[in-house]
Amino acid sequence: MCHDGVGEKNFNFYEESMKVPLIYSNPQIFPKPRTSDALVSHVDLVPTLANLFGAPSSARAKWNGVDYSKLLVNPKAKSVQDYVMFTYDDYQSGQASKAHPYGANHISSIREQRWKLARYYDPLGVATSEYEMYDLQCDPSEKKNLAAPGVRRSRLQQREYKRLKTKLARVEATRLGPIPGTAQPISMTASTKQTKNSKTFKFTDKGTCIGMPTGSGHTLIDWVLDPVKGTGAGKVTLSSGAGLIKGVAKVTFAADTAADKITLTGTMTITSGTGDFRGIKATGLTFVETDNLQGTDGQITITGNATYQ
Repeated sequence: MCHDGVGEKNFNFYEESMKVPLIYSNPQIFPKPRTSDALVSHVDLVPTLANLFGAPSSARAKWNGVDYSKLLVNPKAKSVQDYVMFTYDDYQSGQASKAHPYGANHISSIREQRWKLARYYDPLGVATSEYEMYDLQCDPSEKKNLAAPGVRRSRLQQREYKRLKTKLARVEATRLGPIPGTAQPISMTASTKQTKNSKTFKFTDKGTCIGMPTGSGHTLIDWVLDPVKGTGAGKVTLSSGAGLIKGVAKVTFAADTAADKITLTGTMTITSGTGDFRGIKATGLTFVETDNLQGTDGQITITGNATYQ
């Protein structure tokens, strides 16, 4: 990571972006300088300090990260892990205006002592993932991307490429997934306009949204209304640079021709999510939409609580 406002340097996984000087200073414990090439990361800091300060192991058992306190006592001790993770998704960091780069703009990677592999991916699942792989022993300057399309890999490089891709996929599934049971408040507002109307009470609302958990993003709702029963259902998609949230809204509606207004009220269920919203679920969210009868001034609120599963 980087500090002091130079955050935009991070949109890659090269050594200059991944590495951070880690210095422990205590003249009594370390009267002479010691160094270690062991692999550690930010997430390891809390369990390490907790152990040094005597926190019980039962309290540390479910924490992310590993305890590397033994390396502080003996820098030559065996490394506590054979890889570290590096991820990056703040692709607009350091930009005066909101940039919207190519879709594969999130990074997930692993770095071992010799090999490193990164996946540049699109949390919306539209753009194809791209990869970078480097052999730090033979190519410390990271000039030859061994995962580039059409590159000729040696037998060793091909074996390591397949191994690293499998390992990265496993790490993403186990370490980057949502923590089961984590609550997520939902508080969204959206402004929409009808972009497609079949005149048979089937239409599409499209616009922007803002709020928790997506931040600023986009809204798409495909509606089917029953004018006889005064009920309807809409397939809802909320999207942002962090991922997609999909769900279904079930509503009752009433039109007021004198006021040039239609009101849809009901509940929404969140059925799935991608990217940062993988595993999100919710039922019984409050859903309210008001619009004029021309469908050009839709105002939506969605509130309630979701849970990551």
